[in-house]
Amino acid sequence: MRAPVLARWSAGTLTWMLLSLGTSSGQGALRVSCLPEKAVALPGETVDLNVWVASDAGPVTSNVTARWTASAGRIGDQSPATRWLLEGAAADRRHTASVDVSVDGTSAGSCQVGVWIAEAPAGGVRVRGEYLTGRAFLRRGQVGEPGFGLYSYFLMREPSNTSEQSRAATFVAAFLDALVAVADQEIYVERRRLNGSYLPITADLPQGLSAQERNAWTLEHYDYEQAKRLLSFYPMLTGQGPFIVAVPAPLRSPVKPMLPWDLSELEGSAVTEGVSRFVNQAAQLYDWQNQGSLQKLRELVLTTVGGMFVGRARAETWMQIVR
Repeated sequence: MRAPVLARWSAGTLTWMLLSLGTSSGQGALRVSCLPEKAVALPGETVDLNVWVASDAGPVTSNVTARWTASAGRIGDQSPATRWLLEGAAADRRHTASVDVSVDGTSAGSCQVGVWIAEAPAGGVRVRGEYLTGRAFLRRGQVGEPGFGLYSYFLMREPSNTSEQSRAATFVAAFLDALVAVADQEIYVERRRLNGSYLPITADLPQGLSAQERNAWTLEHYDYEQAKRLLSFYPMLTGQGPFIVAVPAPLRSPVKPMLPWDLSELEGSAVTEGVSRFVNQAAQLYDWQNQGSLQKLRELVLTTVGGMFVGRARAETWMQIVR
């Protein structure tokens, strides 16, 4: 069953633009961001699209209008939350959808998203998801495969009560679900343009596990000691977490600049959505060698996540770049 547009996001898009082009009375400068449900789709699939608008005061949800266009397929309706029907879209290429957003009739900004159309797998079997989740696990002493433009580490301290155990289980499941959904990106895009996401474990992942079994196994074998060591590189990251630590190089020692996100203030499904949207946004075609890209990623995450869960000002305290 397809998840509702605002209930659960699975993967990333390959292109992102954020333009703060307009203002609306009483709102101040507006920020616009958009996401597709996933970065890679099969021929004829339908992909959910969504737009967020945020101001310094918080999310803007009233009197928001959107005008979509697409390079292939058909947009379902002209609304901030819509569907992109990819019937007839050619395979083995990237297609784009663009949106112009207005609030109270005044331009707020625009953005563009892209989705690759992959050939349907022979026999209907896809194994990239299992490959990617296996690749994304870190054993003691490992820091991740070389060549990525960005490295994101999903770290948490050992739970001390039932509430923290529940948050840890949600965090791990969200990590795995998000990665399965972006697996096919490495087929189309060179690693230097991609984010490599990693989670420490104490043993090698067994083969042939179902998604539910893999989630349970990963939680049971999470390496809290290795996570503690990686977090020690950044003493400002106190508290229980969980944390996402994004850096432009493998985390062998303190790497700067570093973009942290402390998810400790999120609960339940908000943790799932937060992780999914981070992975989604970090999956863009950025020039990660440009240090401004990390600042841009922060801005985009704040617009989508901060605008959804809390006000912008509060969300900014979760995610201050360490230089």
